[in-house]
Amino acid sequence: MGERTKRFDEGRRRLRAIEKKNRNTIKRETNDKPVDPDMLSLGDRVKILTLGQNGEVCELPDEKGDLQVQIGAMKIGVNVTDIMLINQPARKAASGRDAPVRRGPSPGLRAALFPVAFLLVPAGTALVRALRLLVVLLPDGPTWLGLPAPVGAFVLGALLFAGAFVAVRLPARAYVAVHEATHALFGLLGGARVSRLRVGEEQGSVEVSRPTLLNLLAPYFFPLPCAAVLLLFGLVSLAVPMAGRPAGAVAALLAGVAWGFHACYTVNALFQRQTDLEAGGLFFSLVLVALLNLLFLWAALVALTPARLGPSLSRLGGLAADSYLWFLDLVCGR
Repeated sequence: MGERTKRFDEGRRRLRAIEKKNRNTIKRETNDKPVDPDMLSLGDRVKILTLGQNGEVCELPDEKGDLQVQIGAMKIGVNVTDIMLINQPARKAASGRDAPVRRGPSPGLRAALFPVAFLLVPAGTALVRALRLLVVLLPDGPTWLGLPAPVGAFVLGALLFAGAFVAVRLPARAYVAVHEATHALFGLLGGARVSRLRVGEEQGSVEVSRPTLLNLLAPYFFPLPCAAVLLLFGLVSLAVPMAGRPAGAVAALLAGVAWGFHACYTVNALFQRQTDLEAGGLFFSLVLVALLNLLFLWAALVALTPARLGPSLSRLGGLAADSYLWFLDLVCGR
């Protein structure tokens, strides 16, 4: 045993001597330009300094700066301090170059918006009541699923897609494309420049020069395919009235399928970590997303049914006033 220990100590001394001898000849690459986590986008090419390997960002950094990098078929967890951007052009807002969408959380904004979320709740209850009243007040006529034809057709379309979504593993690439396209659309509507739209099998990215909270949340509350169907319905209706007719029910069915696409994939995405939702705080973002989804659904049913916009808006305004008066009484304890 003593001889073995002696040999072990001798070997350890030799290793230390070799390490000391070669310490000055070993060059470890350092990061002269630390990576800003908010400047990273999915698909960016980076070098992992500790491994000396290149890969692509496949999951954006969290609050601690930890992210996932894809190297071949392998995903590796690293920190932003251990990576370096490669083959990436400088991104300076002052020179007019696009900067990526900021997806990191903003603690100050999150704290300010948290109480605002509670003020949005009465508006949501008003929209739910307005949806119910819209269906009840529709004139008698053909029914689908026990509901007025346009509403029933819309519900049936949504249910058909939901059934397919549950029964079959549908490819996510189409949703990723729609998701990133919605980011891009709202960026363009906000006067920003959009570039580097990437669509992968499971993830995508897009860069917007002036990202806003509305832009970040847009894919979760604005069903782009459903909006496209409604736009086509409206254009055709200018020439041939469709509301209240069989052709209108078919359009409502297609709109329902498109809505089901949005609803199923959005709910599925919300069960995963979405950094888009953290910019304004998770609670506020979820409340705002739910509210704007209800608003879009109400507007879609008004467009697809014989309901008139003026009276429908008037009823919605009255219901909103009632909801906020109830909320005020609740807060004041009256």
